[in-house]
Amino acid sequence: MYKTRINRFSGIKTPADNVHIGEIAAVSPQKRQCEFGSYYPARTFVKPLPRQYATTEDVTEDYYDTEIRLKNKELYLEKYRDFLKQAKIVKDMLEVQEKIRNMEEEIESAKGKLRFIDDKVNFSTLDINIYREKPTVSGAS
Repeated sequence: MYKTRINRFSGIKTPADNVHIGEIAAVSPQKRQCEFGSYYPARTFVKPLPRQYATTEDVTEDYYDTEIRLKNKELYLEKYRDFLKQAKIVKDMLEVQEKIRNMEEEIESAKGKLRFIDDKVNFSTLDINIYREKPTVSGAS
């Protein structure tokens, strides 16, 4: 877990004189992210925030790839439904129905992936790690 944090923050370690208290994950609408960033640094803290990190992820290629595959699957589904209307043998009907069922599952999966990507784009996740300084022990006289 500590190694993961180091990797996430480009190798910057938390100073040894701090104790990790906890983590908070907050999800906010994308349009309000700037409000968060400008509001909290201006607030009065006991001590100024020593580090802030921001990362982004480009999902454009994944989104368009999934969208194109979805459109193709919907076209195939229509073709399978046409085949089902033309089928005269029960065996053929059952095979086409199975293909239709599989295609419908794939379409629902692709639609779910697009909704997930939309949520990633429309909402920002803020991971906040909270630390406090270790109390200093004064030397005994």
